[in-house]
Amino acid sequence: MDQYPSHSSSGWKKGCLFGFIGVLVIAGICAWFFVSHYNKAVRLDETVKQQWAEVENQLKRRYDLIPNLVETVKGYAAHEKDLFKHVADARKAYFSANSVAQKAAASGGMERALSRLLLLKETYPNLKANQNFMK
Repeated sequence: MDQYPSHSSSGWKKGCLFGFIGVLVIAGICAWFFVSHYNKAVRLDETVKQQWAEVENQLKRRYDLIPNLVETVKGYAAHEKDLFKHVADARKAYFSANSVAQKAAASGGMERALSRLLLLKETYPNLKANQNFMK
């Protein structure tokens, strides 16, 4: 029989208890590590979602401004079109005139159209309507 039967079984129990506690500590550290990294991943995912929502808001705001841009361009184009149409019509009338009276009348129309153009140039050196387009 064993010379120290009670002593060896007690040591074995203590060793198992320390081993079990060690395994629990390691499992606890692993669980803490997993939970903390999982929470960090969730936080980062939420941050990305929030940032993307900001990008979408900015894009939506930008795309909502497109109709305003189109109207501004139409207004500026109409402004130019009206002025240059009068100049082109007056020029066409002058060159299509057959008589001196017709050429004199067409020349008067050309003078009025050009004076309007020069007046706009003096009043508005940069024709400020394009500033709305630039904005």
